[in-house]
Amino acid sequence: MTTCIDTGHITLRSGIRRYSGLVRAREHLKLRIRAWVNGEATDGWIRFLNSDPFFAGMATACPRLIHKIYRPYVTATLTSRQRVSALVDHYSFVRRMGWTSLVSAAIHAPVTIAEFEGKSGAAYRLQLRTGEIMEREGDLVFQLSRDGIPLVSCACSFFPRSCSQLAIGGMQGTNAPDSLERIRGATRDLYGIRPKHLLVKLIAALGHALGCRQMLLVGNRNHAVRRARREGRVHADYDRFWSECGATSRPDGDFDMACLPLMPPDLQRLPSSKRSEARQRYRLLATIHERTLAVLLPSRFA
Repeated sequence: MTTCIDTGHITLRSGIRRYSGLVRAREHLKLRIRAWVNGEATDGWIRFLNSDPFFAGMATACPRLIHKIYRPYVTATLTSRQRVSALVDHYSFVRRMGWTSLVSAAIHAPVTIAEFEGKSGAAYRLQLRTGEIMEREGDLVFQLSRDGIPLVSCACSFFPRSCSQLAIGGMQGTNAPDSLERIRGATRDLYGIRPKHLLVKLIAALGHALGCRQMLLVGNRNHAVRRARREGRVHADYDRFWSECGATSRPDGDFDMACLPLMPPDLQRLPSSKRSEARQRYRLLATIHERTLAVLLPSRFA
């Protein structure tokens, strides 16, 4: 079987244009070996990238996308053929949803999809990013910031042909020196919900609005950024966090959780002293969710 190294507008070598000299020669050799080992997957992926101007444009703007099928993606349980299928699913979904302009813009700068205030009056933004940020963990990154400083980022991909239609492959907190205090302050300001939990609830509700039934959540042992985790540069305990969120562990080391709509709290089950905060927290989540849908599903608000 031949591979698509030298044919079409986008080729494997399109992904190494940034390199020169010996580095370029080394990367070219690595690509030829990987293409030979994964011939069928390579052919299918290059054909897909050349099948639509949007896909080709993404590959041109984000050269690492071309070689993504050779590295762990979202979860280390996927084979190269499964990675191709997942990536084709995701970008076909983006195209079908009419997000091409939005995603293309998010390559170059964060795109704001919701703005709101905490109870202190601090300004928060939910933004969309893509490109080479958290690239192995997902292709759409939702980032929550306060006063322009990121608090938490979540990398997602959509797999519409899979029973787990929405996958989360990574969560990152802020690297600021006072990150712990920032998170604590934001939790108080967001009526008692931690920023990571807020983001997961919003993404689950978004998945439900988009017709997704379930979320696939990466576990510690399957995290795509494996070298960084081995070297101690990744401190997130995904297994613990997903368990806190109510997810169910899978035999392969990942987790499942249903995509559910936002539901108002059952105030009767809460102490009277906590009811006001729970009510305000739900109102805040509902406001952010509505504003997010107004950007991502504008036809519903036309």
